[in-house]
Amino acid sequence: MSVLVRLSLANGMRDVGHLLRSTPHLRIKQVLNRETRIEVAARLSGFDASGIDAATPTRMTGGQMSVAGVAFSRRGTLPGRTCPACIGKDLQAFSSERIDLRAYRRGWWQVPSISTCPTHGVGLVAACGGCGHALDERVPVGRCRCGAARLPDTAVARDACRHDAWLLGRLGFAPVIVHRQLDAMPPDVAAELCRILGSSAMDERAGSGRQTDAARLAEARSLGWRILLAGDAELERVLDEIVVRNRSRGSVCNTGYGGLHRFLTLNTDPALEPVRDQVLAHARSNVGLSGARARLFGRAVVDGERLSLTQAAKIVGVAESLLANILVALDPDFQLAPSGPTLLDRVQLLGAKDAVQGTMRSTEMKAVLGFDRHMMGLAIERGSLRCLIPPAPGHFGLVWRNDVGRIARLFDRVPVVPTAGLLAPAPFAKAGGVAGAEVMVGVVEGRLLPAGRRQDVAGFQGLLFDPASASELWPVLRGEMPRRRLAEALGWMPQTISELQRRRLLKAEGFEAVRMDAVKSFRSRYASAEEARGWLESPPRGTGPMHALLRAVCGQPVVTGKGVTAFWPRFSMAAKLRPLMRAGANIHAIGFGSRDYPRNRHS
Repeated sequence: MSVLVRLSLANGMRDVGHLLRSTPHLRIKQVLNRETRIEVAARLSGFDASGIDAATPTRMTGGQMSVAGVAFSRRGTLPGRTCPACIGKDLQAFSSERIDLRAYRRGWWQVPSISTCPTHGVGLVAACGGCGHALDERVPVGRCRCGAARLPDTAVARDACRHDAWLLGRLGFAPVIVHRQLDAMPPDVAAELCRILGSSAMDERAGSGRQTDAARLAEARSLGWRILLAGDAELERVLDEIVVRNRSRGSVCNTGYGGLHRFLTLNTDPALEPVRDQVLAHARSNVGLSGARARLFGRAVVDGERLSLTQAAKIVGVAESLLANILVALDPDFQLAPSGPTLLDRVQLLGAKDAVQGTMRSTEMKAVLGFDRHMMGLAIERGSLRCLIPPAPGHFGLVWRNDVGRIARLFDRVPVVPTAGLLAPAPFAKAGGVAGAEVMVGVVEGRLLPAGRRQDVAGFQGLLFDPASASELWPVLRGEMPRRRLAEALGWMPQTISELQRRRLLKAEGFEAVRMDAVKSFRSRYASAEEARGWLESPPRGTGPMHALLRAVCGQPVVTGKGVTAFWPRFSMAAKLRPLMRAGANIHAIGFGSRDYPRNRHS
């Protein structure tokens, strides 16, 4: 109890306010703050002001208090907590006419991180044993407003008081107890760490609310204190027990350690680094597989044990659908189970995990290399960039990190030079009449040498080229032409070139760029309907009649389909059309009627 309260009781006054109002030459408004009250108490009692300051807890805000210069959160701590054994000892040791003044309060009783009295091995009492209401610090210590003077005396095991004894030593109220790890931490942080770790080890949430059992809370704090005192091996064993217990409840991936992981992640105190590193390393080790005998969430996983696709996806850290695609890419014979869970062996899981670690998303690759979608597609087709899963609409691809790193290092080897007079990739490609993807392939394959690169732009987009070399771009690219430009020049459809490449009738190294010598060879062997139309002096109008004529005379085309130009063998086509090449030839002579195509003046 504060000095002013004891003075008011000794003088038969109701409360501190009555004492202050009765003191001459003292205005009540002058003692509203703590500093002034300490000064007044020192003047009235004759005690040293610094001693009163050190012995009286300070409430900094409504939710905090400080003692011995250390701030604690007052969450869950009721004012008026007392130790029944300390009160009984005071009543025996001190003589006074008034029994109320024989017992006095200890400042550390109100420290929220202390729940017991280590000296007597009893729990601190916060409620009356008669009416059950919270004790009031404004009444005589050991008593309640109801008049009862009986406080419940709850014995606590000595081991459950170890943490409180250590904390009292840190605050200067008891002999100092050395702790290897906790001594470097602030007392409030160390107490919270002990509470969370102990409650996790006990598998019981020992919170700090007002309804918490004080004995269980003290037991949890002391258990956490002993675990940390025993060393890293004991903490590792406790963490293993926590995750095994979580898994036995069906929570395969819930290794939250009872709030310990979250507390260490949110709290940035440097003194927590050793414990934080050990817990985070333990968490990482329990979501991976390595070695002949690995741990899976604290449980040993041996060779031959099979896991479900859901468990495996959580271990690898990807979605189930992506894991299934990875397994198919690694083993084309892999199939999902038609009913029930799909089980994976350890070899499949390790292979999928290595594949995820060795690849990156195509979106990440674009940021590193500065490629657009067409460049990436051409690099994959030409073999310059390998991928585990090719990108598709609505689905990102997985590209091997080794290839991305190799190309990135290739671009970085180009020296940084001023940009005056040099061209970026896009205007350089436009000046040479080619696509930007072709310039990229030329650089990667070593057939185009950039003049330099910009320092502020990464990847391919940061390269610079000499404008004079744009005119030499065609020979450098070995006579290749973009597919779209080739289709426009020949009057074909872009789908036609893709279909020819797919059927291997038009040889090309990539789908975006077509070699001109391959086009020349194909055109020497095959002719389209449009080309055959020019052979006839009186050809039918419209594409439909012309194709009908060629089918009747030359048979089915080599390539046909929706949106694809039709081709027939050139020499057999010319031989069969030779009778129709005379002037004024009538196509009705070969059996066409009006229903086959509309009549016109050329028929």
